Amino acid sequence: MKRESVLTEADKASIEILKFIFHIIIEQEHKPAYLKHEVSLNPEQKEFFKKRLIDVAQGIQYIFPDKANSSTYNYCHSIIQDNSQFLKLSKKITASFREHHKGNTADGVFVVSLVKIRNIASFIFLLKIDNRLVYQYKINRDRASLKKIKDTFVEDTKAIQKMALISLSDKYAWEALAFDRNAGDSIKKYFQNFLAVAEKDDIFSLTRRALSAATKWANQHKDLLNDTDTSAHYKQRAINYLTGHSIFNSDEFIDTILFDENIERKTRAIDSFKEFLQEDGVYGQEFRISQKALNRHTLKHTAITAEGITLTWTGELEQVNLTLPKEPQGDGMYHIVIKTNSFEDIPI
Repeated sequence: MKRESVLTEADKASIEILKFIFHIIIEQEHKPAYLKHEVSLNPEQKEFFKKRLIDVAQGIQYIFPDKANSSTYNYCHSIIQDNSQFLKLSKKITASFREHHKGNTADGVFVVSLVKIRNIASFIFLLKIDNRLVYQYKINRDRASLKKIKDTFVEDTKAIQKMALISLSDKYAWEALAFDRNAGDSIKKYFQNFLAVAEKDDIFSLTRRALSAATKWANQHKDLLNDTDTSAHYKQRAINYLTGHSIFNSDEFIDTILFDENIERKTRAIDSFKEFLQEDGVYGQEFRISQKALNRHTLKHTAITAEGITLTWTGELEQVNLTLPKEPQGDGMYHIVIKTNSFEDIPI
């Protein structure tokens, strides 16, 4: 079964760059300047680009709906099938990127890299890096002079404008992760057209999965919950986050839900919940929260006792005068307390 997850911590740790090249894109030139040989990276440089590849794991998941007519997909597929074509096809991929960017584009380079993850060499990493103005200074007899340096890479993440990780493995349900710094919660149309991809999940599905994840995780990891709260409290905090925000941010979501004064336990809970969201394909995706997914039905809490009694409510437990104990009492029973000034049977 294919995994819904984005790159997990184990996936990220296993990343290995096998082949690497970049070609130069100049705003005034319609044709890129192509390198004739692959680029050899030292360990420090490999670590820099590995970190950029990890960054793309925060991007949105995509699929290739029409593989036969996606030149990017087929170029990547050919590289995976025959690594000797890497240099030739990296030029074709870069030319296709430049062709789709018919408007103004900043001078920079377009990187193509063959990547191995978990010992599977079935990934292509694409990266557009804009040039950044760099000055070199020199001191001579207490006088300083500045010299503009051209054609430089800088370790500035703001220079990273567009990234995509193409997966041709059969391990993941997604086929591309993409990131566009200037496109908000999606990638720009021309970059999407260059890749020929479509979003794997709609925002309705992602919102529902984020909401249900809090309850599922809390039910499965009771040892990591704080001293007083039940899974219902964790779901309510998820509701509060989703109804109070327009854009989903994974780390903010986790911080909102995991309230605990025990720092050591909270740290373990964060690691566990993060991994849970990664496996569910939610962590790392920034999306516009769907208010349609947060309807009267999904915002309800429902609990059922061993005797078949169903409790249903909306909002904080304290607001509806309901107490759900975290642990059973000395008699082995959970003592549920409901306070109300009236109640009535509901006719069939």
